[in-house]
Amino acid sequence: MLLRRILPPLAAVAAAVTVAATGTPAALDGKARAVDAGLLEVDLTAPDASSLAGVGAAATVPVPAPVPCTAGFAGPYPCSNVDLLSIVPLAELGGAAGNDSWGWTDPETGTEIAIMGTGTGTSFVDVTDPSAPAVLGQTPQAGGVTTETTGAIWRDIKVNDGHAYIVTERGGGMQVVDLTQLVGLSVDPTREIAPVATYTGANFNSAHNIVINEDSDRAYLVGRNRNGGLHIVDIADPANPTFLGVFDDDGYTHDAQCVLYEGPDTDYYQADEEGNVVLQREICFAFNEDTVTIVDVTDPLAPRQINRIGYDSARYTHQGWLTPGQDFLIFNDELDEEYAYDEQTVSNTTTYIVEVTDLDAPYTDADVKRYSHETLTIDHNLYIQDDLVFEANYNEGLRVLRYTEEGLRQGQLEEVAYFDVDPGLNVEAYGGAWNVYPFFESGTIVVSTIDEGLFLLKVNLPE
Repeated sequence: MLLRRILPPLAAVAAAVTVAATGTPAALDGKARAVDAGLLEVDLTAPDASSLAGVGAAATVPVPAPVPCTAGFAGPYPCSNVDLLSIVPLAELGGAAGNDSWGWTDPETGTEIAIMGTGTGTSFVDVTDPSAPAVLGQTPQAGGVTTETTGAIWRDIKVNDGHAYIVTERGGGMQVVDLTQLVGLSVDPTREIAPVATYTGANFNSAHNIVINEDSDRAYLVGRNRNGGLHIVDIADPANPTFLGVFDDDGYTHDAQCVLYEGPDTDYYQADEEGNVVLQREICFAFNEDTVTIVDVTDPLAPRQINRIGYDSARYTHQGWLTPGQDFLIFNDELDEEYAYDEQTVSNTTTYIVEVTDLDAPYTDADVKRYSHETLTIDHNLYIQDDLVFEANYNEGLRVLRYTEEGLRQGQLEEVAYFDVDPGLNVEAYGGAWNVYPFFESGTIVVSTIDEGLFLLKVNLPE
């Protein structure tokens, strides 16, 4: 297995930039750019984002929102078929660098809440009216407020049954926050939202990421204690998370998607003529730095590795998502576009596609298709909603791509919309969009950024 990269301060990798009203890039201190594959020095004691040199266009160009995408721009932001609804600046989210995000909808009231991690904690924002978002409060870093200059660059959040589950590499265990208590609260960015539980079972302390299967009430803590695979937790009772088992036979897992399998492989899913399920396994598609590793975790005490899918251009197999029929996996590699520590293996931003109709089949590099974007930037997290792929591609921001099954077999995607959160910057560097959450029924798209804050967007396709 490859060791997880620990990079020096980003100035050694690439110069960070910000954008003035003209859209002209200007060189700035590299500390403004966080690195998902490394370590970044950030002053987390600052009350707002001003301590980050070069916090981006939102800090230098005030943008009254909402702003429709007109003639290729929404304010200073280049766009296509994506409107800007509002921006919540980092200063209102706890300051310091931003990172991951997720969302939750209250089934009783329809209230939509965006959740965003920062270097100091986790913020909760009511985005039911996305043109007037309301910051409801924050859950501080587990173990106390961070005062060191090296902050929690990685914080990850997922949701299950009305509760947010939060992990970070800074330690302190997995925090559990009851989201139902947020419904109807007034605006108060300083409000402290206390966890209802903090999980530290089986010597768990820290994790790079968290994966949740809402259908099985399980959490999978990955990159646990900085060097592990799938740490499996029963979260059916959010006040009492319980350790179930572990899989780390294939080493470090950076991220995963775990599902109750209902795809085309009859070895793992069968239904009778009436549609009654007669066989169903729980399967994790794990992104293990140099392979996609498929694991049967139905029995958490005895998880079984099914397959490993490698590809010649692998540098850091990072994250991905299944299509709704569970017959294709679309994923990204975080280091294949950049030169800094490995030979660059692709010239442009590259999205990978593999058809997984037979989970046990031997896969070769020829089975892994590649879609090459027109951009150069490093791609980050992606998620799939219906026939659209939503990618958060660092300084190129949100990219929205449409797929067809036949197109996927040929490695073809069609870019149908985008919103550039770092105008004028198209290089292999770390900054801009970290994550996208495209699952609100209202159509509000949440994009968390490293150096500006939370973008609320709306995709408007001509169709």
